[in-house]
Amino acid sequence: MPSNDFVRTVSRSFRVLVIGGSYGGLSAALSLLDLSQGRLTRFNCNTEAEAPTHRIPIQITVVDKRDGYFHIIGSPKALACEKFASEAWTRFQDVPGLKSPDLSFIQGSVSSVDFKAKVAHIIDAETKSSRTESYDYLIAASGLRRSFPTVPQSLRRDEFLKEAREHMTNVKQAQDGIVVVGGGAVGVEMAAELKILNPERKISLIHSRKRLLSSEPLPDDFAARVDAILRNTGVEVILGQRVIDTTPVDTKNGTRVWNLTLSDGQQLKAGHVLNAVSQSIPTSTYLPKEALNEEGYIKVHRSLQFSGVIPNAEHHWAVGDLTAWEGIKRCGGAMHMGHYAALNIHQHMIAECTGGKPDYQTLQPFPTAMGLALGKTAVSYTPVEGTREGEDLMKTLFGKDMGHTICWNYMRLEIGFRLIPPRSWATYKPSPRVMKALAVANLNGLEVVVPEFAMGETNRTPDFLSKFPLGKVPAFEAADGTTLFESDAITQYIAESGPAADQLIGATPAKRATIRQWICYAQCEILDPVTQLALWRLGIRPYDEKTEETNLARLERSLECLETHLKDRTWFVSNERLSLADITIAAALVWGFSMAIDAEMRQKYPSVVAWYERTLLAEGVKEAFGEKNFIEKRQGPKA
Repeated sequence: MPSNDFVRTVSRSFRVLVIGGSYGGLSAALSLLDLSQGRLTRFNCNTEAEAPTHRIPIQITVVDKRDGYFHIIGSPKALACEKFASEAWTRFQDVPGLKSPDLSFIQGSVSSVDFKAKVAHIIDAETKSSRTESYDYLIAASGLRRSFPTVPQSLRRDEFLKEAREHMTNVKQAQDGIVVVGGGAVGVEMAAELKILNPERKISLIHSRKRLLSSEPLPDDFAARVDAILRNTGVEVILGQRVIDTTPVDTKNGTRVWNLTLSDGQQLKAGHVLNAVSQSIPTSTYLPKEALNEEGYIKVHRSLQFSGVIPNAEHHWAVGDLTAWEGIKRCGGAMHMGHYAALNIHQHMIAECTGGKPDYQTLQPFPTAMGLALGKTAVSYTPVEGTREGEDLMKTLFGKDMGHTICWNYMRLEIGFRLIPPRSWATYKPSPRVMKALAVANLNGLEVVVPEFAMGETNRTPDFLSKFPLGKVPAFEAADGTTLFESDAITQYIAESGPAADQLIGATPAKRATIRQWICYAQCEILDPVTQLALWRLGIRPYDEKTEETNLARLERSLECLETHLKDRTWFVSNERLSLADITIAAALVWGFSMAIDAEMRQKYPSVVAWYERTLLAEGVKEAFGEKNFIEKRQGPKA
């Protein structure tokens, strides 16, 4: 996800309200975060695309009735497999890739929107109280209202796990078999999944039409292939029959069975019945009727702006199932819509700031295409490839978890940053080269994961070397796939990736160059002599008198320069706040103060000492650097 090295920050900030935290809403929010920080979006596949030239201060609020991200297309498996149920729902606060100071979440529902005032009225899910949220741009991505078992009805993760367990208990106790009513996409996937996970149970699928998937504009051979796979899996498929009566019967052993009557008079008995026939209803009741078509879907232009006659239509956008859009809607299409909406909103923001004209991306109608996971086999249809099936296709389309990992990784939800530390000696953990990266992450409000690492082992594994061929540490991997080595490059990347970027790396060419000057100085004039003085004290090299004298002299010369510069100054570049220059020089001096710059030497450089102590007490820095460690008497060679 390349960034623009010469990005400028606009003075205006924007508030974006996203209604809906599923595929479309999250993709829009994450794309806007990327663009606002001067980077191409994580979804970009245009090799000729150029990174934004402006960084835009932005605050995104996502409102969702659930407390987390639920992998909706995995619902049939999540309601049948306890292990997968736990994986399919992750609270927003527990998703590493969503932890950003520019992104917040509200669990609740939007009751109404005032388009003229650009204010949304929100009902909090926990307190049931009403609150208002002002915005500059609104993205409607709340989708459709679906019934169980198409989607779970729970709104909290703990409630969902309970709901899933109850459903699984009903399945296990259904000695007389399970009937799934409805042969649409959800019904066929659920029937197949139930049979795979419960091979000893009789699973029946009843559909009122003569062919499965009758409401989808798909060819007959696709439906026939689905039918054949279900039957081969062991599912009893009954077509052309409606269930006209379902009567519960309590048995002598305390269980309940169901007597089903079909339209031809046939009688069936089942231990559990799942109704997969449900009409999906747009969740657009919070919007004015002028914005909607007759079915309640949002009317949009191909830019995904609202097309209805409403105030401020250019500031209102819609993505996903809620839009009145041609073609079969799938999760991939929702993410694509979210990406495009973000690109176009960003264009509109830039135009508002610069007076230019936005250059919108235009969405094309979705092709008639579908992919279904039927137990161990997948079936797909596209106009180009026609109907396909197979276990290899299952791996390609859905992996091992109904596409959960594929979607999670595509949106890059796993981690914001992953940092492999260098070898750190027992008394000097963590390494100063990692300290500075962690400090700038703290100042940017970003989370950095530091995994377990064994020098000479972890960095020699095929996986590590595939990303970092030299095996060098520290090594860094971002959620967007960016990999870096060399601590200054890693620190700069993290510094540029958040709201404190201007403070850390400078908002003008002069400040950026000045900060870079001191970073280079730290590396060449401080860290090098400090390292030479530290190596024999750490037992890595033998003591050498000439090396000791030469590098003590080099260090003192560097400290004299710092002392001169810091007289009557609070920080290296700006008197108002520290920058990456301060953090980098402080990191370079950690070993110096703990091994070589003893009490006698410190007396010569009071301004440097005061600045160093001030830096280590700064918010964000103190958490990364820890307490200061001053040596009283420099160690000499053993007699």
